[in-house]
Amino acid sequence: MSHSSDASNPTPALRINPGFVLGQLARALTLSAESPDLEIRARSTAKVAHWRKVLEGILTGALDVGSRTPVADAPAWATLKVVTGGFATGELLAEGPLSPHEQAWLKELGPSASHSPRAALNAYFLSDEGLTLLGELLATGAYRVDVPEEGALLVAAWLLRHGAAEQARTMIEELAPFFSRLRFYPVPHTPSTEDGLHVHLQSVAETTKQLQRVRLPLDIERERESAEVWTPLYDELVQLFLETRTSEGVCRHFPATWSERGSKLLDTVARARTKHLLCKWPHHSKSHFSKLCDVLAQSVAEPAALTPGQQRRVQHVLDDIARARGLPGSDRLQALRTEQQRAAARPTHQDLARVLVARLGAYSSGEGLDDLEQVTAPVTAVEAARQGVAAGAEFPPSLIRKLVRCANASIEDLIARKVVTSSEVLARVLPQVSAHVAAQGVNDPELRRLYGHIYAAFRRRRSLLLLDLQSQVKLQELPWVRAIDAHRTPDLGQQEVAAQTLERISSLAISAFPAVLIPNKLLQELRALAQAAGLKIPLVEELAADIFMNAFSPKFDEAARRAAAFVQGSLYARYYDIPREPSLRPDAAHQEPSRRQRVSDFAQRCLARAQAEGHQPRGVSGNGMVIEQAQILTTHNLAVLFDALGLTRTLRPQLPELARRCFESVCQLLLRKAPHYQHRLRNVKNAAYAWRQMVFFLSLLSQSEQEDFGHWAQQRLAAQPRRIAEPFAPALTRLLAVIEEQAWPLPGRVFLGWAVGSHWLLGAPRPERGSV
Repeated sequence: MSHSSDASNPTPALRINPGFVLGQLARALTLSAESPDLEIRARSTAKVAHWRKVLEGILTGALDVGSRTPVADAPAWATLKVVTGGFATGELLAEGPLSPHEQAWLKELGPSASHSPRAALNAYFLSDEGLTLLGELLATGAYRVDVPEEGALLVAAWLLRHGAAEQARTMIEELAPFFSRLRFYPVPHTPSTEDGLHVHLQSVAETTKQLQRVRLPLDIERERESAEVWTPLYDELVQLFLETRTSEGVCRHFPATWSERGSKLLDTVARARTKHLLCKWPHHSKSHFSKLCDVLAQSVAEPAALTPGQQRRVQHVLDDIARARGLPGSDRLQALRTEQQRAAARPTHQDLARVLVARLGAYSSGEGLDDLEQVTAPVTAVEAARQGVAAGAEFPPSLIRKLVRCANASIEDLIARKVVTSSEVLARVLPQVSAHVAAQGVNDPELRRLYGHIYAAFRRRRSLLLLDLQSQVKLQELPWVRAIDAHRTPDLGQQEVAAQTLERISSLAISAFPAVLIPNKLLQELRALAQAAGLKIPLVEELAADIFMNAFSPKFDEAARRAAAFVQGSLYARYYDIPREPSLRPDAAHQEPSRRQRVSDFAQRCLARAQAEGHQPRGVSGNGMVIEQAQILTTHNLAVLFDALGLTRTLRPQLPELARRCFESVCQLLLRKAPHYQHRLRNVKNAAYAWRQMVFFLSLLSQSEQEDFGHWAQQRLAAQPRRIAEPFAPALTRLLAVIEEQAWPLPGRVFLGWAVGSHWLLGAPRPERGSV
C-alpha cells in the first residue's frame, strides 16, 4: 500500500479502515505458524507483534493514523517504528531495551543510575566527564548514529566547544522532556572510512548474519549421513555375513566371535537409528539393510536356529548387492566408497560460509567492505586447520553474491554487478552519497562528519501514512539539525557537486530501470539533492488510490505546467492529447489565476480526462484513473528532470534502446501469469506505466527513429502469443498512427492501466474457484 503526503482530502478527515491491518496480521500469523523456513517464521512472529500493536492502537484510539504525530506524547521529530503501508506501531526506535554499550556505561555510573537508566545516561553526557568523552568521539569519528536522535548530544558537545552555549541550552531544553525515554548519545564504533564516492547495499554485520544463516541442503546432509554413518555399517553387516559363507552357501559356518560381534553391531545400528534420521532407507523394514539386521538379531543367540528360508533370503540379498555395487573387498565397491567419501569430505557452502564469517570479523561491522578480492581468496592452511575445511578450497558464486552486497563500489558498478536491481534498491544506497553532498556546506570537519551520519540515519526513516495533504517530517525539523544549520555557510562548490550528483543519479535511475516509475523513496533523495543544488524542481510522488480524495498539492500543477511546455507538439503530447494550457500562452489581458485556483483546476482537469475514457470514476479504481491522468500530465517527473538537468543530451544515445526495453517489459508483464484477476490488473497497470515511459522516450527521437521503432514493435508484438498480441494490437495501432502523423480521429486506443469495471485487455473477470 503506497502512500504520500500529497494524497488525501483536506475536509473531512478520512477514517482509516483497519481491514488492511487485519489482512497483514492474518498473513503474518499464517507464516509464523506454517512456513517451513524457520527464519521466515521468526520474522513473521515479530511482524505479528507489530501488527497487533497497530491494530490495538487504531481500535483504542491510542494511534492517530494519518497524522504526522500519530503517537501520543511523541514529537514529530521522534523516529517511529513504521510497518508496511506507513502505519506506526507506537514504538520509538530510540527507545526500547538497553543495548550492551548502554549497560556497560551504566555499570560505570553505579547503582544510582538504575532507577532511570536513560535519564542517567543522557545526564552523564552533559556532565564535564561525559562532554569530554563526546569530544573525543567527535575528534576520532569513533561512533555510529543508527537513528537520528543518537547524534543530538554530539551536536550539543560541539556547540559548547565552539562558544554556542546558548544555542546548546535551547536545544537541550527541547529534548529534556524525553531524556528518560530516548537515547540522545551515539553508539561507540570504529571510525568510518566511507567517502560518499563508493556505497554498499548492506553492512558487513548484515552480511555476516546472512552467512551465519547458510544451511546445508537436505540432500547434501543425507549424502553426508549416508557416507559417514550408514554405508560403513552396511558394509560391516554384509562382511559379517560373508564370513559365514562356505561352498554350500551363506549362514553355514559361524565364527566363534559371531555372537559378540553381531550384538555389538546391532547395538550400534540401534543407536544410529535413534540419532541419525535423515536417510530413510536404513529405517525401512523392507530394505536389504533391515532384512540383514533382522536375520542377524535372530542368529546372535542361536546361529543354528536359522531356517533354510532365512538362509536363502540372506543369499538373495548378497546377490543383489553384488550385482548393484559389488561386495566388500571388490575393486568396484572400493572405488564407489572412495568417491562417496571424497564427496562427503568436500567443503559445503555451510563450511565455507563459516570461513567467510571468521574473515569478516576483522572488518568494521557497520560499514562496507573495501577489499573484496582479499576476502574471497581461497582457504588458507591456517584456516583449514581452524575450520576443518580443505586448504585451497574456493568459494562458490552463491556466497560471492552475498559478499558483493556489502562491497564498497560505485553505484554504476553495483548496478552492473546486479547488486542494485531496482529503483527501490537504488534508493536504499543513495543516502550514502547524498549525506556527503549535503554535509559539504559545513566547514568544520568534525561537524561535517556528524551531519553526514545524522543525514544518513534520517534517510533510513520510513515514511508515515499521512492524510490532509500533510508533509513528511523534514530533516530541518530535528532540533539538533536546526542547530547545525546555523553553522552552515553557502557553498557554491557544494551546489555544483549536488547538481552533478543529481544529474548522475537521475540518469542512472532512468537508464538502468527505464520501464518503472521513480519510486517515492528515491524521489525523496532526488528532492534533497535538488535542494542542495539550489534547484526548484517540482518532483511529484506516486499517490495511493485507496486514500486519494481528489486533492493534489500545488507542485502537481507546477509539474504539469512545465511538462506541457516540454512535450508541446511532441509524439507524447499527440498520443495522450495534451494541449498547451491557457495559462502557458502569453495573454496580457488574461489575469493569472491564484495558486489555489490552479490546484483546483488541475484536479478538475484530471477528473475530466478520466471521465472522457467512457466511465464515471468511482471507488478505488476511479481514484486510480484520476491519478493516472495526473501522471500523464506531469509525465511523472520525466519532463521536469529532462528539462532541468539537460538529460536529453546525456541520455540521447540510449533513448532508442530504452524505448525498446520498455516495450519488452510491457510484453513480459502482460504475459505474466497471475492466480487472481486483481493480480492480472496490477500487471496491466504496471505495463501501462512502462508504455507511458516508452512514449516519452520516443517523443525525444527523430521521425525516422520513431518509424524504425514502429516497425520493430510490430514484429515483436507479432511474435507474442495470440492471447496478448490480438488484444493489445489497438494500443500499438494508436501509437503507429501518431508516429505517421495521421489526422484525427486516430485509430486504435490509448493504453491506460486503470479502469472502472473490467479492463479491455483482460475482459470480464472469471468467477474464482469455489465462488457462488
